Amino acid sequence: MENRFILTPFYLDEPMPGLEALAEPGWQINKPDLSEPEQQLRMARLYESLAAMVAENLASGYRPISIAGDCCSTIGVAAGLQRAGVEFLLIWLDAHGDFNTWETTPSGFLGGMPLAMLVGRGEQTMPEGVGLLNIAEERILLMDARDLDPAEKTALLESEIVRHIRTHEYSYIDMIRWHHCFPGPGSFFKRDLIDEISGRDSEFIYVADFDFWARAGIVGPFARIPKTLATFRLHTDSASISHQGERMAKEHIRLINKIYERCDLPSEVMKAKK
Repeated sequence: MENRFILTPFYLDEPMPGLEALAEPGWQINKPDLSEPEQQLRMARLYESLAAMVAENLASGYRPISIAGDCCSTIGVAAGLQRAGVEFLLIWLDAHGDFNTWETTPSGFLGGMPLAMLVGRGEQTMPEGVGLLNIAEERILLMDARDLDPAEKTALLESEIVRHIRTHEYSYIDMIRWHHCFPGPGSFFKRDLIDEISGRDSEFIYVADFDFWARAGIVGPFARIPKTLATFRLHTDSASISHQGERMAKEHIRLINKIYERCDLPSEVMKAKK
């Protein structure tokens, strides 16, 4: 199947001449007249045109590739795929979740809402304007999304959207220095390790996992295997999610102080403290 590039040179409803200048010969330009009185109506018009181009290219045997100035344009692409009868999974690769609604957004930025719109949450002017059917949340894989607004994070946790979290390469020094628990649910170790470090410390409520791995890392190094080895669910009532505030921060401080009181820390870890 041959690729067919569709360029939408807009940021929301604002023209982007610089983006349009990137078009190569053979590319299609999605640039309809936007005379509607309201921003979302103009964007709906823009994405209706994009949806039609996507559907037409699929019907003609081409693979449409959309290039646009913001994530809201995905609404038009998804609508075009549906019109062409394509059943698809959506992989959302972004540092942000784009899962805000008017009730959760701290900024009111439309560009932070398209993923929520696609599944039928929150503002629906644009999805309805292009005839988009809600995408089932379990058919969406959210990659990265490391920068989430508080209420947006809660909404994602309560949703059926699948999140893919890429772990860091293991480094004990970085784990301690960043206060970041590198190992996770997909970690494997010998049972003897539990006996050697006396298991979990009941002194900690919110950072008990971090404490366990911090002590385990002194026994020996871990290695990251770049494969998906486990899946897990988060829920809003878990201690590490529902209390990400002062109490958890105080536990982090107490834990780090406890670690640096040890006499068996590697010298490079002690240097990192300074």
